Amino acid sequence: MAALISFLVLSMEAVGRSESVPVISCFENAPTPVRHAADRLSEYTGIELGKPSAATRSIRIELNVFPNPRIGTQGYSVRSSNGGEITIRGNEAEGAANGVYTFLRTLMIEHRKDPFTRKWQIEEKPQFSIRAMQVAPYRFGASYGFAELSPDRWSIEEWKEYVDLMRLCNMTTLCLVPARIYNPDYPNSWREKWRFEVWKQVMDYCHQVGMKFNWMMGPNMVTEECFWENPDKRTVTDNAWWGSALIWHKSKDLILENNRPTFEQLRGLDALELLASDGGAYYDEPEPAPYFADTMKSYMKLLRETGNDAGLVYWNWLLDFWCKVATPDALLRKNPKLRTIQDDVIPLLPKDVAWLDASMLTLIQNWEKAVRFRGNPPARWMRC
Repeated sequence: MAALISFLVLSMEAVGRSESVPVISCFENAPTPVRHAADRLSEYTGIELGKPSAATRSIRIELNVFPNPRIGTQGYSVRSSNGGEITIRGNEAEGAANGVYTFLRTLMIEHRKDPFTRKWQIEEKPQFSIRAMQVAPYRFGASYGFAELSPDRWSIEEWKEYVDLMRLCNMTTLCLVPARIYNPDYPNSWREKWRFEVWKQVMDYCHQVGMKFNWMMGPNMVTEECFWENPDKRTVTDNAWWGSALIWHKSKDLILENNRPTFEQLRGLDALELLASDGGAYYDEPEPAPYFADTMKSYMKLLRETGNDAGLVYWNWLLDFWCKVATPDALLRKNPKLRTIQDDVIPLLPKDVAWLDASMLTLIQNWEKAVRFRGNPPARWMRC
């Protein structure tokens, strides 16, 4: 009898202890990005995922039954109840995941493992719906081959660490600017194959954690081998990316076929971002505005042919400034159409593309002396 009583007492104590252990719970059928966020919160705090009971302190990740107009799609609220329960809510799953990361980030900043040791009263809505980081693992300019310092040689594990940091800060988009092309028809490009395999994994991981993955390039880029094989199609103008681009109107089909394997491999890409006014060969185009427009339409067609439903982003990138300030006078005299390229290209662009530009503040901070040197021309910028 004494043994039976002891067993019952121990059992009751064990039940009491299990009910007092806090848990993290997610709303039913939570998508992968939310569950990924909950897993990271669990890993940091040591609080397991589970179903809360009446006697259990819990961190509840929920969706609002009635939308909160103050937080929109990406916003969230984090609140403590009088009983110590913590609730993280969003109108949509994206907002709920953002709330979890803000919650986790706050704990990390405060060096706090136990979230129940403070009161929570947060309600936030991001000011910008797109919060992107542009990463350039290319072979010249900003990447020097140091595996720990530059992303050109990162493994998938190193990329995951970087993406996790981005997501912790509620970034929405990773934009990769490799300036590299892998095409199996060009043996010189085979050295890039492993990178493209890793970047495919990076894209998939971005989607797992709820981020978008964009690919940025100059529209006339080809493999180095293709560039050297076609001297009659190269730009004659020095530019930042010389050695990697051909003239569009002379080699359009060749350029597109050079890039086809990229978009076949990156099915699931969220957007293709095309930058034609920096580093490319557009100065050698007799009709620069139609060239810009044709590149957008041609890559949209290529994306669909390769089974990719990615969107398209047009980088205006201070186009008026490039032509009125950065372009040498000799080229402006040779091709007066460069002076009006921004006004000329806008009506020709597809209507279903996103726009991106740098701010006027960026222009002034970086090129004020150049603008004054060229007589303060009335350069304009386009809003995103």
